[in-house]
Amino acid sequence: MLKKIILSLLLSIFSIISYGQETTSYILPKTKNGTKFSLSGKVDGRDTGRLMLGYTNLAGKYIIDTTYLKKGYFKFNGAIAQPTIAYLIGIVKTRLIDDPNRTVLFLEPNDMKILVTEDDFPHAKLSGSKTQIAFDKLNLKRDPLGIYISSNRKEISQITDSIKSVGESASLNTKLIDLRDKLAQSFSRLRRINLDYITSNPNSFISPYLMEYELNQLSVDSAMLIFRNFSPEVKQSPLGVNIARIIKSSDIAFVGDNAADFTAKDINGEVISLKDFNGKKYVLLEFWFSACIPCRLQIPALKKFYQAYSNKGLEIISISPDQRKYWKEAIAEDGTGIWRHILKTDIYKSRDNWPIDLNYSLKGYPTLILINKEGKIVYREIGFDESIGLKKLEEKLVDL
Repeated sequence: MLKKIILSLLLSIFSIISYGQETTSYILPKTKNGTKFSLSGKVDGRDTGRLMLGYTNLAGKYIIDTTYLKKGYFKFNGAIAQPTIAYLIGIVKTRLIDDPNRTVLFLEPNDMKILVTEDDFPHAKLSGSKTQIAFDKLNLKRDPLGIYISSNRKEISQITDSIKSVGESASLNTKLIDLRDKLAQSFSRLRRINLDYITSNPNSFISPYLMEYELNQLSVDSAMLIFRNFSPEVKQSPLGVNIARIIKSSDIAFVGDNAADFTAKDINGEVISLKDFNGKKYVLLEFWFSACIPCRLQIPALKKFYQAYSNKGLEIISISPDQRKYWKEAIAEDGTGIWRHILKTDIYKSRDNWPIDLNYSLKGYPTLILINKEGKIVYREIGFDESIGLKKLEEKLVDL
């Protein structure tokens, strides 16, 4: 349960998920057990079809391997340098991260076996990976919170819908405030469990995985202190390298800073540069991707803002690390083709040749960044919160 909660509700994993991967070279040490791995297993409830496994291989390249079931059985072979995060994907029903036929695993340079149930991938049983065993043990502490968070959010959604349909009332407002307080407390307890594990296990490859979700809540000094305590092997892992890059970029792109320029081809093939809007329009950058649930939830509000303010000088530029096919399908489904869209892979010029997510100190999806006509950042918000974050954005738009 908690794997799904983390993936869908605690924003999304950065550059290691299988949406528009970059090829990055890492210096990865060989482990005592060698580098080869095999992952064999069976899918209960399905005999044929394909499975995909996404992970960073020995050469430091993110790959998506595909195999086909034979009477439900399958096998993957590859090479990794150390315990490595991976994504096992079957026949998905949606492109959402919490799809029942998608899950996250920790591979090791070893022969591993896994039992998967169709439509219940998150509860797969993996043996042969000590890191996965430790991860499963950690999740026993976090699962009750994950279940409560899921239930709590459903209640909040139901009450919010009731308020929209029948109007506000004292009882509904009181209930909503109480549920949001409890939700915040649950996330706080979950965060404490994560941080306790990270600080107590600097040699675990689970620690940098968890840390990615906590970076937006940590000061730069705190994040650096935690990172410095990681073992050399953890620091040099793909997850560790990514965290180091994020920390390095954490002191830029705050409110009041100049926005980093970039040039890219948009979905219609037109070349656009951010600087072209200076002195002409306010620009709202939306960082999103098609499988991100909170990203898709905020679309109605963004459409409302665009319809209200586009004729008053607002331009929206949505930036995604998606695969091109899924990107175009999501834009068509959501009806957001009314504003500009670019893929991260279509950005061919950016400040200091940094990836755009580092130039804007991106720590999660969705992220909204509002830039005024002078090219300065005047608003930024991580995550989807209609009652707080988007309300502040609308207040800022009204002020401007």
